Amino acid sequence: MRICGVQMPVASPRWQIAGSQAIVIALLVVTVHHRAVDGGFVRDDNSAIVENRLIHSPHGLRDFWCSTTQPDYWPVSYSVLWLEWRVFGPTPTGYRAVNIGLHAVNALLVWRLLMMLDVPSPWLCALLFAVHPVTVEAVAWIIQIKTLLSMLFALATLMLFLRWQATGPWRYLVAALAAFVLALLSKSTVVTLPVALLVIVWWRQGRLTRRDLLALLTLLAISLVLGGIGTWFQSHNAISGDIVRTDSFWSRLAIAARAVWF
Repeated sequence: MRICGVQMPVASPRWQIAGSQAIVIALLVVTVHHRAVDGGFVRDDNSAIVENRLIHSPHGLRDFWCSTTQPDYWPVSYSVLWLEWRVFGPTPTGYRAVNIGLHAVNALLVWRLLMMLDVPSPWLCALLFAVHPVTVEAVAWIIQIKTLLSMLFALATLMLFLRWQATGPWRYLVAALAAFVLALLSKSTVVTLPVALLVIVWWRQGRLTRRDLLALLTLLAISLVLGGIGTWFQSHNAISGDIVRTDSFWSRLAIAARAVWF
């Protein structure tokens, strides 16, 4: 194709189809979740954002990263909220729009990851993820940007690790480790990712090489360190001595089993 006498590259039919599919996923996310934009701050959105002095403070970024004043050590998520406050202030519309955008990006990354894993019908799986009701809480609840960010970096970790396995350059592994650190600093519940990655590697290869084990052990070490920091914040700041449950071990085991059946 020529434009103003210059020969322009023409996208192949394959890339045109992929681009159209990506647009469908993004549009579906916006169509399903756009009503959330009209909502306000709910539950602990107020305490975590509107009434949080560190969000308003010009020194908030330093405190998020270098102090123990917050109930959880999620400096990446709080830093994003700190920046959002300077753009949107006390108006919730912008925060919700950002959450919807992050969910769309995550749905696209899920699609790409499933293609890398050779999972059948990856696009349909990504569509299901994009509209599944279980994701609504993370999208429509502003403070749950921590969940969206942790998933974004967790998906990046998986993809970069798989790319390192397939091609070999160590820069992909270094990038995967960095992405995992960012995932944990967004929300520490992503600590189980090294175990999931171990299962994926075993499933794809049928074995674990020494190279794989060293990389996975490095991820596990990062998980234990930052997971331990998160546990300390939860026990000393978020819970701070409160008794959350008083029932027996068997009662908790039954509840766990009920969750599996659900």
